[in-house]
Amino acid sequence: MTTMTFGAAEHKALETLLNPQAIAGDCMRLDEVQAFFTALVSGPDPVVVADWLTEITGDDAGFDEEENAQIIALVEALVADLKAQLAARQPITPIVYPDAEVEGSMDYLSWCNAYLCALDVTQTDWFEAIEAEEFEDLLTPIMALAGMFDEQPGQAALLTFTEREINIFQEQLPEIVAMVYGYWQHFMNPVKTVRREGDKIGRNDPCPCGSGKKFKACCKQNQA
Repeated sequence: MTTMTFGAAEHKALETLLNPQAIAGDCMRLDEVQAFFTALVSGPDPVVVADWLTEITGDDAGFDEEENAQIIALVEALVADLKAQLAARQPITPIVYPDAEVEGSMDYLSWCNAYLCALDVTQTDWFEAIEAEEFEDLLTPIMALAGMFDEQPGQAALLTFTEREINIFQEQLPEIVAMVYGYWQHFMNPVKTVRREGDKIGRNDPCPCGSGKKFKACCKQNQA
């Protein structure tokens, strides 16, 4: 079975399937799909694309069976590409569309909201699992770009950021996402301290190789 890659043609095909339906209903756009699965593949839980089909398409998107199969295959290719880039420590390039409401701006809000949406539905609660303030701090720029700290009706802004800070968050988003992935990798695969077993061999002790020579005149020379 040939594995599909996610190149320009696949990008266009998935965009063509999803984006028109996103305008009409609750289907995700391509940028949101990328963000959602970037979060999922960064965390500790296995990712089976078919299990998330209704999250992608919504309940009333109206895709037929063939289109659903196409969506799954294309998203699987996207997920494989995301995994490969993150594992290779290559920052991904977020798919960000122009903001329809603010001329000249890019819609980072939708991308970051979709990323954080994955945290709400994934099996493992990231914050309970790690319980580290530095991990929460790492996600703060994504939360800021998602508008989580903004002023709401009847509620003052939780945190405020300058325009320059927001621009920096946008520029650094690929690196921030890579750092979240790296944090999880370190958390799941901690570095183990290697301890030497047995007593330390002295320079004048018999060499353990059995040559009959002193260690300093035998195998120790090979360690130099």
